[in-house]
Amino acid sequence: MSVIWSGITKQGAVVPVQVEESGRVVAQGYPGEKGEKGDPGEEGPEGPPGEYSQGDDVLLNDAEFTGHVGIGTDASGNILHVVDNDSQGIRSQSKFAQSTSANKGLHVSNGDLVDTFNVSYTGTGYFAEQVGVGTPIPLSALDVNGDVILKSRNKKWMIVESSGLAHLVEQTSFFELNPQLLPVVDGPTSGSGSLSDFVKVPTHDSASNNLLKGRNETVYPELRDIPGELSLVEQALSEVFEKLRMSPPAGWPVWDGQNEAATDNDNA
Repeated sequence: MSVIWSGITKQGAVVPVQVEESGRVVAQGYPGEKGEKGDPGEEGPEGPPGEYSQGDDVLLNDAEFTGHVGIGTDASGNILHVVDNDSQGIRSQSKFAQSTSANKGLHVSNGDLVDTFNVSYTGTGYFAEQVGVGTPIPLSALDVNGDVILKSRNKKWMIVESSGLAHLVEQTSFFELNPQLLPVVDGPTSGSGSLSDFVKVPTHDSASNNLLKGRNETVYPELRDIPGELSLVEQALSEVFEKLRMSPPAGWPVWDGQNEAATDNDNA
């Protein structure tokens, strides 16, 4: 049980005071003015990490991770390991359109900040050393394991090897011999011009892996052996000149090996 008493402050103001029978003050007067903010206390211990459920969106500004980071996987095998479960890909997008190749969307460096590989937002790529296409160990600046297609003046050319020589063959003649490799429009995306529009005509049965009827192995056009042809021409010319030396045509002068000046002196 408590009672209300009237108390007098040091300034002489009368205020109500609630006191228990034991004499303990339960409540007293009206609160005074708020004092100045005190100094901050010591930093408390770090709390336990939060938990996120699968599919949660996490917004981070500046963050540092001391271990591996997995996106789409809880068993990352690299510093950054991304498993694309929805086949959406990874994109590095510049917020503003770039007019030059100065700003890069991806950098790779070896022990320092000097790029050994980069790709700019405009699509320019840089490699410090060899580039291999179809081969993991390139032996030159560009090492391609497979057919190469070059486009020049609205025509596409293929580099084809024959007898140790490289030849340029127009791609249309190559497809005439290999119609099974012609790109064809695939389904409703026809006309969009994207790479997904084109697929290769299958050459083998998907179940048995047997060669489909009419689908032959890649055939390359028959190439001219220019060095061989030149050798035949040279041989033919040699035979012609040999016959001319043996039996000159009627009326042709025959040179006996002496110069004309010596012959004129003798006649004089």
